[in-house]
Amino acid sequence: MNAAENLELARPDVSGLFESVLAGGYSVRLQVTGRSMEPFLRGGEVLIIEPVEGRRLGVGDIVLFKDVHEHWIIHRVVRMRGGLIQTQGDALNEPDAPVEIARLMGKVERVEGKGTSLDLERWPQRLQGWFLARTRLWRRLLRRSRSLLRNRPERT
Repeated sequence: MNAAENLELARPDVSGLFESVLAGGYSVRLQVTGRSMEPFLRGGEVLIIEPVEGRRLGVGDIVLFKDVHEHWIIHRVVRMRGGLIQTQGDALNEPDAPVEIARLMGKVERVEGKGTSLDLERWPQRLQGWFLARTRLWRRLLRRSRSLLRNRPERT
């Protein structure tokens, strides 16, 4: 295989390889192909993903995990409760179904693209991630409360 070929995580052999590499304590590099994390992550950018084991993890972090259907997803953590996390793509209106923390494969530590490199562990980026995660939840709650108020019966 030459360097120009892409390995798709959907392939079981590649999926298993990435799991083994991360479980062994090594980082992986993945190229962004989807649009669910735009505008923060754009197609063509390369993500450096570190194993989640022993890493600080919190709301606002971008993680790689397998959902209940065994699909690989890279989304932002918007809620953590007990042994569950809930994630959401920045470009999506609704959060993903909660998953067990054990399904996390890695945490995005760095984004590289077009001569730039963004370290997501620095405090300005951590704060930005937290803010993006929290404001999305507040917007959703506000939309729900407006909907409830609109549908409330009028007083007579």
